[in-house]
This record gives sequence, C-alpha cells and structure tokens, in this order.
Amino acid sequence: MQARVIPAVLSLGLSFAGCSSILQIEPGQLDESSTASSSGSGGSDGGGVHECDTPSDCPSTPFLDCRTVACTEHRCIITYAAVGTPTTSQIVGDCLQTECDGHGLGQSVRVDDPRDDGRECTADLCADSGAVNAAKAAGTPCQQGGGAVCTGGGDCVGCLSDADCAGKICQSSICVPTGCANGLKDGGETDKDCGGPCGPCADGKHCVSGNDCLSLVCTNKVCKSPTCGDAVKNGSESDVDCGGPCSPCADGKACEAPSNCTGGVCDGHLCCTPMLEAITCLGHCGPIVNNCGQSIPCGTCAGAAMCVQGLCVCVPDPPMTTCTGKCGMVANNCGQSLDCGTCTP
Repeated sequence: MQARVIPAVLSLGLSFAGCSSILQIEPGQLDESSTASSSGSGGSDGGGVHECDTPSDCPSTPFLDCRTVACTEHRCIITYAAVGTPTTSQIVGDCLQTECDGHGLGQSVRVDDPRDDGRECTADLCADSGAVNAAKAAGTPCQQGGGAVCTGGGDCVGCLSDADCAGKICQSSICVPTGCANGLKDGGETDKDCGGPCGPCADGKHCVSGNDCLSLVCTNKVCKSPTCGDAVKNGSESDVDCGGPCSPCADGKACEAPSNCTGGVCDGHLCCTPMLEAITCLGHCGPIVNNCGQSIPCGTCAGAAMCVQGLCVCVPDPPMTTCTGKCGMVANNCGQSLDCGTCTP
C-alpha cells in the first residue's frame, strides 16, 4: 500500500532557556521553506509533491505568526518569518517579548519593557524577577502634582524639611511662608497657622475651601473628617471613596495593596481582576502570565499534544503509523487528513 501524505513534514525547532531539540516527522508531501521574510533568502527543506489548488487544501500549521502556508505551483510551501519578528501575542510591561526564532516557532526574549505605574518617583525597571517599580531615593527632584522632591516611598511632595524651602518653612509637606509658624491667624490664613497660604488645616479648623483642609473637605467653613462618600480621594483611600477603610476599588482604580481591589490584584498600582485560569490556560501549558501580570501554572498538554514555547502543539504520528492497514482519506492522531492511497487486493 502506497501512502501519500497530505499534512507534511513538521519540523519543530525548539530553542528556549539554553535548551534545543528537534521534533522531526517522517517526510511527506508538504514542503517547508526556511525563507526569512525580511531577507528574502532561503530554500526548500525537500519532501514530496502535494497536489493543492488553494492554501486551504494544505494542512494547518501551528504558530501562524511565525510560519505561513501557501499553495505554489500545486505544492504546499511553508515560509518561516525572520528571526526576531514579534508575534501578535504580547503582554505590555512584562519585560519579555515573544518573537519568531527563524525556524517557525516562537521564543521569549528579554526586552527593556517595564510596566509604567505612572509615578515620577518610582523607577520602572526590568529585573530578573520581571518588571518592578522601585521607589526613588528620598529627596530626588520631581514635578508630578506640583511637587518638588520624592519621599522615598514613591510619592512626589513639596518638601521634606525646611532645607527644601528657600526662605520658607516646610509644613505638611508644603513650602509655606515663615509667618505660618508664628502662632497667629494672619496673612490670609483660615485658622491659626493653617489654610490659605499655609499648610492645610486639621479637622475642626476653619476653612474657606477644601484646599484649606487635610481632608480636602470643607463643609460650612469647617474642615471635616474623610468619609467614603465625600467624592474626594482623602484619608487612607487608594482612590476616590474606595480602597483602604472604604470598599474595594473597581478595575483600573488606583491601589497600594491587593486588599484595595474587588478583583484581589493590585498590578502596577492599578486594580485588576484576573481572567479565569481555564480561559488563560486554554491551549497553553507551563507557566503563563495572565492579564494581571500573574504567573499561572497551566500544567501539561493532553493527548498527542506536547508543550512548545508555552503552547500545546499536536505532533502527528508518522504516515506509516496512520496508514497501516488503511486506504483512502484517513484522519491521523491530530485530526489531519492523510491520503493513504488505494486499497490493493
């Protein structure tokens, strides 16, 4: 019995974390060309002729970002993308890029792509553990939010001490006139040594607007304590009226800890709800980074599939294994159709 193979030579070159192995399926009737799309050079890996009229007549192939199948002169030809070609599946800010390895597969490469937390007083870095947002040293100059120096905890404030205020004093992290420490209500202050040109006042002190108060809430000309319904980010809230002592924040709101978020994840100082593991791991294997930057163990692949660069790829049985004792069109272990030839008496 003569077997004529429709799915083809499947060569999986694996190159990851210093390890390399090749999965070679028996030569069939699918030619693979290692032509690099950017260089225009390459050639054919050989193999028998496969009759095709359109690309849909050719067997499907994994890693479509890194390999394409065309029907050229009635032959199924696989073309590999150039090494370094980025794939369409990327996670912004994880310090990794998935790109083609030049052999039709994907590989993870370290890149300088740290997650930006939007804070001037943190350094967005790529470390061995992944992306980190490290607080800059106290006293580092900054401008965010009208501030001048970093606190050492990632915040930008007006001052840390009187030394940061030329001709003024540092009061409640703000540079204010020296008259704000004379024990008198003068110079436009709303209460003694606070409000107006001075630092904000404590609860119970007189005020004209919310800016005169530490709580940012001025009601009936009196500074009021923060509440979870005053429509202001104050007290120990992580965002407006949520986080800290208030109810957890929705996705996209600012956070400092997982407990600040309804989804239980604070990623890059923003709340996030992780996608279900079953969805994250669909078709994947090994450790996978989910939509919230968490590493999820996706386990091993089922059936004939094997784990290749985090994806479950089915490795077809050799044609002789599929066609032994069979004739005509036969589905192999990966569901691909093989032409096992005509039945002989």
